[in-house]
Amino acid sequence: MVFTLRKKRTTPAIRKYIGESQKSVPKLARELGLSESTVRKWRKRAEGYEENRRARPSRTSFTPDQQALIVEIRRSMLLSLDDLLAVVRMFIQPSCSRSSLDRLLRRHGVCRIADLVPDPEEHRRVLREYKSYLPGFMRVHERTLPRVQHEEFRKHLFMAVDRSSGWLFLEAREDGSPEEAAAFLRDLSDGAPFHLRRILTADRPLFRPAEEDPDPFGLACEELGVEHVTYPARTQESHQPLPDHAGTTASQPSSFASSEEIEKKLLAHAHVYNNHIPLMTMGRLTPVEKLARFHEAHPDLFKRHPGELAAYPDQEKYLFYQTKKEQPIIAGAEGIYMWDTRGKQYLDGCSGAVVNNIGHGNRRVIAAVERQSRQTFFAYRTQFENRPSQELARQLVEHSAPHLNRVFFVSGGSEAVESAMKVCRQYFFNLGEGSRYKFVSRVPAYHGSTLGALSLTSYAPLEVAFKPLVRDNPKIPAPTCYRCVYHKQYPDCELECAWALEKTVLEQGPDNIAAFVVEPVGGASTGALVPPDEYFGIIQHICRKYGIFLVLDEVMTGFGRTGKLFAYEHWGVQADVVALSKGIASGYYPLGAILTTDEIVDVVVRRGGFAHGHTYAGNPMACAVGQEVLRVIMEDKLPENADRMGKILLKGLNRLGRKHRFIGEVRGLGLLTALELVRDPQTREPFPPEWNAAMLLTDNAFADGLLIYPRRSINGLYGDHVLVAPPLIVREAQIAELLEKLDKALTRTADHLNALETTLAEERASGPTPATPYYR
Repeated sequence: MVFTLRKKRTTPAIRKYIGESQKSVPKLARELGLSESTVRKWRKRAEGYEENRRARPSRTSFTPDQQALIVEIRRSMLLSLDDLLAVVRMFIQPSCSRSSLDRLLRRHGVCRIADLVPDPEEHRRVLREYKSYLPGFMRVHERTLPRVQHEEFRKHLFMAVDRSSGWLFLEAREDGSPEEAAAFLRDLSDGAPFHLRRILTADRPLFRPAEEDPDPFGLACEELGVEHVTYPARTQESHQPLPDHAGTTASQPSSFASSEEIEKKLLAHAHVYNNHIPLMTMGRLTPVEKLARFHEAHPDLFKRHPGELAAYPDQEKYLFYQTKKEQPIIAGAEGIYMWDTRGKQYLDGCSGAVVNNIGHGNRRVIAAVERQSRQTFFAYRTQFENRPSQELARQLVEHSAPHLNRVFFVSGGSEAVESAMKVCRQYFFNLGEGSRYKFVSRVPAYHGSTLGALSLTSYAPLEVAFKPLVRDNPKIPAPTCYRCVYHKQYPDCELECAWALEKTVLEQGPDNIAAFVVEPVGGASTGALVPPDEYFGIIQHICRKYGIFLVLDEVMTGFGRTGKLFAYEHWGVQADVVALSKGIASGYYPLGAILTTDEIVDVVVRRGGFAHGHTYAGNPMACAVGQEVLRVIMEDKLPENADRMGKILLKGLNRLGRKHRFIGEVRGLGLLTALELVRDPQTREPFPPEWNAAMLLTDNAFADGLLIYPRRSINGLYGDHVLVAPPLIVREAQIAELLEKLDKALTRTADHLNALETTLAEERASGPTPATPYYR
């Protein structure tokens, strides 16, 4: 498609005619409907045919390293543009053009040599800013977008620029009517991070119609409490505070399929301009950075932080989760770090929800997504097989215990646990043992929040509203040695918590129990709970004795998290079914699976197959991601790194535990670790639940740019612990950084807890408050 800004345009035939014609310029201009300057331009050119014109050089591109090198040469040697160009062409980029080098220097703020010369008075001349305004004074301009072939009408572009920062807001409208101008003003008011105070426009009927005509724009200004100022339309160009942004697209000799495509490009330009282009008139700050400075000095002028994008000003009306707490908006992530739209960096100390094992932004996984996207995103399992799911299933079987050789894919952890429950139930049903429908799990525990998985979970806040819908499955105590329910000490306890499984099986009746479901290492509810070495030997013995299945929930512990590919490898557990998720795709795509045996699958499929399934089971895109994630884990030896770094992390956490007396216990395995927080380390008394100590610590860590994962320790009702579980790619220096941030957060949390203790003591009138901090 070709578009032009004018009604007339030249073609190769017209250019040839102009070059060969002997007629005068005015006569040719009238004959062809062109301007005289256009005719003169083509007549001056020796070659009129477009196909014979010399090809323009392709745009030069530089790698980040090349850019840094060029900027450093400029700063240190103070070479002129032409001298620097000669150096660049000889040693860095032979195809570099003078204009591309000039653009690079301007982009990095080193285009003026005078600004780079050290000032003998030890201060650098500061460029005079455009003008001193406060945010909220915006100039509004309208222009017509190019007309695209096969579209009858042109769209109109409305553009507003903040005079204090250069912040740009664009919107394409169907026409240039006063009603559309008023609608644009309302959208601008919603989209701007600051309060609008004054609007500057040309004195045109669009913005200020005749007295007898309605004035939608003026009414919108009154409605929003905005002052409307005009300037004579003839001085329009002199009032441009920034380059004509519309011209950046409208004047390009590009081809667009539709006006919507032009609009998308303009919006992309506005985003890049606001967030990534330093402006000389703004002290080499981007518009968003400049607004952030104003936000610090004049927060009352703003509705929200400038870094927060407001695509939907009322988005809280549509999206809801467990909390109303306002969260920052994620802008990017790489390795173990994340950034929000304000530019703040976070160290991901908990891998999200203990998900992202291989770190963020892995290039190999991104490439795998791109490759698979060129084939297919979806194929339904009852209609097609797909190679990624077949290959991933083979890889999982190869890396698992020898007897686990069948795979069923799902989309997440709760689905994986429910699938494990259903395959066990259908196995016994097909064998004629229909009474086996009960599943034993532990308390506390977390196995998912869907109704089936919730019947295994012992976390009261998630259960209370759904009790009538959830089967009351039997539970046994978890091996929480720190808070032993039997008030015994290991090993004198003889692992009564493990033998409780046999007692429960006998009470319920062995013929009524299908399986025992357990996490090898406790996750969210028990906070990296590592069982005693003899625990799983006893559990496995009881399961075999009474013919019940052992189901391992490795949703959180699988794929290298504990220092082995699967946590069951630490104790040689022979599970009948293993539930997997989280690390299998490391957050790059929703994916889960169960691993089980030929014996179970053969019985299940005997009567028509597994009576269970999901639309996205075995999704080719998800499985392609899972394939590459598993390759990264194995080839980069991430389980081994988790083992090494986990020992360093535990050592550092124990050091913090000795420093901060409200840390009752440090525990974990590999890079799945936790801190138990207590009010009294001697009695192990937990904090009052209303103090929410774990969330208090998490918020303090978050303020310092550290992400950790808080939970309740005792059935979700009280007790506090935080999970510390960074991605498996973490290095020793990054663990040191994590520990330093955590130490600061613990110190601030101790101060807050001391203040709460002081307040409580005063309320109870229990005597003088401690002179020294209680928790430090």
